[in-house]
Amino acid sequence: MERGKSRKAVVVVFVASILLCPTVSHAGWSVVFFDDFDDGDYDGWAVARPCNIEGPVNAPDVAPSPEGYSIRGVGSGYSQDGGLYTYISHPLSINDSSELKVEMRAKSGSAWPSCASLLLCSGGDYYLLTDYGEANKQVRFVVCINGVEECDHRYPIGDRAYEWHDFALTRDGNGWWSLSIDGVVEDPDFYQDSQLTSFDEIGIVPLRNQSEIEWARISAAEPAPAIQWRRIADLPGDQHGACAGVIDGLVYLVGGINPSGPVYDKMRIYDPVSDSWSDGPSMSTRRVNPGSGVIEGPIGPELYVVGGYSGSAGLASVERYTPSSGIWETVAPLGEPRGNAIMTAVVNNNLYAIGGHYNWDQHYATNEMYDRANDLWIQT
Repeated sequence: MERGKSRKAVVVVFVASILLCPTVSHAGWSVVFFDDFDDGDYDGWAVARPCNIEGPVNAPDVAPSPEGYSIRGVGSGYSQDGGLYTYISHPLSINDSSELKVEMRAKSGSAWPSCASLLLCSGGDYYLLTDYGEANKQVRFVVCINGVEECDHRYPIGDRAYEWHDFALTRDGNGWWSLSIDGVVEDPDFYQDSQLTSFDEIGIVPLRNQSEIEWARISAAEPAPAIQWRRIADLPGDQHGACAGVIDGLVYLVGGINPSGPVYDKMRIYDPVSDSWSDGPSMSTRRVNPGSGVIEGPIGPELYVVGGYSGSAGLASVERYTPSSGIWETVAPLGEPRGNAIMTAVVNNNLYAIGGHYNWDQHYATNEMYDRANDLWIQT
């Protein structure tokens, strides 16, 4: 398929592992395999017959290269010369990886046949990245499943095929593959596929002695774990119709109402580390169904509580709480009282009050933005 072109939240990422090779970090990806052959040898690699490929297999040469050493093909004959074919492989242990990056620094040659290839294998299935030289002058991407090529995508690169370049195929979380050369995306979203997610082998093939691979790298990440709900500490009492804001990992719950009691002016603070609620200082105004937002102030983040109801009609009053000082302040009121259906949002550190109504019969289509420097609300 083709198409056009403090206390902080903790994200846990499970990374696949590689046998015999350490996990390192590169370019923001979790690298599970990397070898640059900088010891002048290919320790840990084995000369072997690759996935679904038949014919003689020879050991490639290790040769000096611009960044140290490379794996270079052997022989100078034609395709009928079985001695041209070289292949080395290394075991992998990558499981359930949705996002992948397959990379190599390589060059090919102008004589036929000549190419440098990297295979990411899953049993007999594989993804193939090839720098084709000779008359082809292209990068080739092949998907082979159950012995059938499901994709054979070719991207022309001209004489760059004969030069040292960094080639990368990247699959995003939605299965779209993109080609990058020297860190620049040149062929975005050219194919969608996510059939292979576990891999047991990496293989490289420099065909003919004009083809070289200087390093190979595989990066992978498992899918993010599913979001799970869990019950936390109960509120000290019933409180609905409140508003909330998060500052430095603490949740500030303000206002609301107890079904059997009055509208609240109180504030409760939840600490996720201790899984507990505590009482904070109260506002000066009782309000239910207000809006709220957090913006950055001169001495730290500030929680704004906007409008709401205290009786049968909407409120125009606005208060802000600064945790670093522990103080509530009354600031400029809204131009129009807004309650109940009011929506508040923060964009570029500006607080917006959107919609809402004065009472059940008078609804607003207007919006206002808070200008903190001048302490006033501006209709937008």
